[in-house]
Amino acid sequence: MEKNLKSFSGVLLTASTLFLITTVSLFFMRQAEIEKRVSVEKRLDDLTKEKVKLANALEETIVIKNDLEVKLGGLEERAKSLEGQLDEEKRSRETVYSQLENEKRESRRIADDLIKVQGEKDQISQTLTGIRNECESLKAQLSSVQQAKEVLESKLKDILSKKEVELEKIVVRPEAPVNQDAGAPIKGEILVINKKFDFAVVSLGDDAGIRPGMNLNVYRNGRFLTALQVEKVHASMSAAKIPPEAKNIDIREGDEVVVQ
Repeated sequence: MEKNLKSFSGVLLTASTLFLITTVSLFFMRQAEIEKRVSVEKRLDDLTKEKVKLANALEETIVIKNDLEVKLGGLEERAKSLEGQLDEEKRSRETVYSQLENEKRESRRIADDLIKVQGEKDQISQTLTGIRNECESLKAQLSSVQQAKEVLESKLKDILSKKEVELEKIVVRPEAPVNQDAGAPIKGEILVINKKFDFAVVSLGDDAGIRPGMNLNVYRNGRFLTALQVEKVHASMSAAKIPPEAKNIDIREGDEVVVQ
């Protein structure tokens, strides 16, 4: 009996020990689980907070994305508008460039025309200068001719006055030729000679039957010098042209002239 009691006490002691050990183990296991649960709850809380942050960040990102999409759409529209403006400006620039080229060609043409006109102007100016010089020369010649005419008219008046005096002494009828026999050649003399203007005044006129176009042979001491052609006829004298080939011939006042 006592043996059985000891055996039961030993079993009870062992059981108590095991129960104590189990209880301690369960306590520690419970503490570990609690610590583990606390850690997990803390981690879950951190994850929840992180999730909230991420959700907020995602929402902000979505807002930013939408804003960027709106801005991108606006930029695309603006880009299209700028592209259209660029094309329009390009066409406008091409048009301006074409107009500029046309204006350059027109400017070159105007410059060429201006040079041509200037050349024509210079030529006309030179021609005008030549004409003016010729006019001045002609004026000088006209003045010289007028002076020569005045001198000739004065000489002719003197000669006519002398001739009238002589005719009054010699001529019975004014219509009859002076000192001429019937059928004899009509003769006269050179009254005035002007080599500058190539003419001579002879003492034969309408009263001697002289007509424009007649030829008068010039003699000196019976030697033939040249022939003159009557151009203008007056009552008692005529103007005859000296031919170019006779310019160097020494024709003098007083040389005899004979109608051919």
